[in-house]
This record gives sequence, C-alpha cells and structure tokens, in this order.
Amino acid sequence: MLHDLADLHPLLLQGLRTGVVPSSAEIAEATGKTLAEVERILEAPDDDETDEDDAEPEDPDAQQFRDRYHWLVEQRCAGWLEEHDDYREVPDGVRRRIEADCNDSIQYQWRQHLAARRERDED
Repeated sequence: MLHDLADLHPLLLQGLRTGVVPSSAEIAEATGKTLAEVERILEAPDDDETDEDDAEPEDPDAQQFRDRYHWLVEQRCAGWLEEHDDYREVPDGVRRRIEADCNDSIQYQWRQHLAARRERDED
C-alpha cells in the first residue's frame, strides 16, 4: 500500500495522514493554479450532480443487453439450483462466478452488436 502512495503529492499525503484539508492558497501553490481557479473548482457542484450533463446519451440498445444479462444470470442460477437440489439458494461464490461468466458473454455480444451496427452504418 505504501508503494501506491509514493507518487502522491506531499500536500495530499499530509492531508491523508492528518485529515486536515489544505487551504485554497496551499492548493493553488502546489498545483500552479491561481487562487481564483482553485476557489472556483472547490465551489463547483459535486461530480455526481453533473455526470448526467456530461455523459453521452445512452445507446438505445443498452437496456436490452442489461435485461438479457439479468435474465441469463437468473436462468443459470436456476439451472445450478436444479442440479444441486440440496441447496436452497446459490452460494455467493458460485453466483459471482455465474455473474462474471454472464457479464463476459453479454460484453462479447455487445461488442459484436456494435461492430455489426458500425458495418451497417458504413454501407
């Protein structure tokens, strides 16, 4: 973990160690920004408030693939439970493996879908 912190700016490390947030002036000096720039950034709304404004519009087919993923997970979990009738629910580790496999499958299908659509658009 210490290796992960080695590249951080000393001001950030001090903040992590002490819990004290540096002043706007200290941040400006450390980053080379003006005091006004730092204060504007600090006063800006949180990222989660503006993500939707900055995000690209969602692909119209994305929900269909998410629904397919959830359906596939439920089908495979149901199949696992049929094969292991001594269990009442799928163990967490097994479910995570099923979810990972389904995610890989859906991601592959999604990439194929996008490639086919690009090919159609180019024609």
